[in-house]
Amino acid sequence: MNRLRYFAAMLGSVLMLNGNAATAERRALTQATTLTVMTLNAAHGRGTSIHQSFVPDGRHRENLDQIVTLMQREKPAIVALQEVDGVCNWSGDFDHVNYLRDAADYSDAVRVDLVSRPGRQHGIALIGAMPFEDVDEVRFRKATVATPKGFVVSTVNWPGEKQLEVDVVSVHLEAFRPGLRRRQVEAMIDYLEKRERPMIVMGDMNTGWEGRHRVLQKLTTELGLQAFEPGNSRHVSLPSLGRRLDWILISEPLQFVRYDTLSESVSDHRAVVAEIALAH
Repeated sequence: MNRLRYFAAMLGSVLMLNGNAATAERRALTQATTLTVMTLNAAHGRGTSIHQSFVPDGRHRENLDQIVTLMQREKPAIVALQEVDGVCNWSGDFDHVNYLRDAADYSDAVRVDLVSRPGRQHGIALIGAMPFEDVDEVRFRKATVATPKGFVVSTVNWPGEKQLEVDVVSVHLEAFRPGLRRRQVEAMIDYLEKRERPMIVMGDMNTGWEGRHRVLQKLTTELGLQAFEPGNSRHVSLPSLGRRLDWILISEPLQFVRYDTLSESVSDHRAVVAEIALAH
């Protein structure tokens, strides 16, 4: 019996030490310089309405103000947006990206119109509290009966580490055709692997971890990216379908300190926020 008590005490000590070590590691990461980022499909400023054309005059700004509230509360240094409008006659005829940047008091923004014609400009964007450099945009090859998709990439300096440059990406992938989405991911890999910087890839991927063709697994494997709890069902970002479609992926030497899918209904998607640190 004494021997059993001894081994039980030893096991308890080991578990306590391991728990203390894990807590200390989390505390050290939190105390280090971190970067908070957010991604959101802004749904053309329609909020939870079925379509932006049905939103009354003035309501688009009110809907965007709800996104501003999230930005001011969460304080992300970088926000990636998808389905975000420039000047569109179906969403108030004003630039939503500039509105969000100015209302939330950010310093820089990059908008790429994947659709661009008179009265209809919308696509993807990055909004930042730091300057964006070396900006590039990639529009995926057009396909029949498919809304244009693509990504924008920019370089930022890691806070407090002037020699460390990180690429940040806002991407929107095909929603309905898995084969087309796979080809888009292959195009992303071909482009991004040449930039040779640590990266943060954010956006509406329109697929889950176990989705057809497993394109997220392909993307993470070939670019050396990490997903946070990829199999965890609590990170649903499109509640109407009960699916996780919006992701933040990171490469070494970055690691997650915090990862949250927010509960506020500012569009049909939920915003995803991550706090990221350098792994030392």
